[in-house]
Amino acid sequence: MEKSRALLFYTGIIVAFAFLLASRAAGQEIVPRNLIVDNEQGAVQLRFGLRTLNSDKLSRYLKQGTALRLDCTAKMEVKRSFWWDKELRRSAITFVLRYDSLDDEYLLITGKDKAKKRDSDLLILLHNGWRQIRMDLGPWPEEYKEENLVLYLTVRMVRIDVPLWLKRTLFFWSWDVVPVKNYRIRLGS
Repeated sequence: MEKSRALLFYTGIIVAFAFLLASRAAGQEIVPRNLIVDNEQGAVQLRFGLRTLNSDKLSRYLKQGTALRLDCTAKMEVKRSFWWDKELRRSAITFVLRYDSLDDEYLLITGKDKAKKRDSDLLILLHNGWRQIRMDLGPWPEEYKEENLVLYLTVRMVRIDVPLWLKRTLFFWSWDVVPVKNYRIRLGS
């Protein structure tokens, strides 16, 4: 009888903790601006900017020592009636956010080239770093009708420094700091 009470007690604590953290993340959001798909010299180019609606919450995460990663993934698919949709192109870009407590500055590391930007004001850093993002999706697919092409953009921000043992133990847990956002652009509309 006591084992079942203890199990119920610990289950209640875990559920309460889950709701507490989920409510903290619910107020944060990153939204795209000026989303443009362009055929630039025969190549598919996706251009957009991002802005955060609440940089104070991100600042608190960073000042507590949590490193954050923003993943932007774009993919182009051709819509088909009787078969599954076919993925034609895919591109991804990553941004890492950290806080340097010695210099009292925020650090934004961009993409594969590891370009670094620093600023003491997180909102200014994010505005300058995410104002204009370009993603190349390869050659324009001339063999498909433009009405059948759809572009998807997924924006996700996660914690980087979560230990693997914790991720495996709490496999049902979402480590997203900002809820995943999915955007769909139908070309030729």
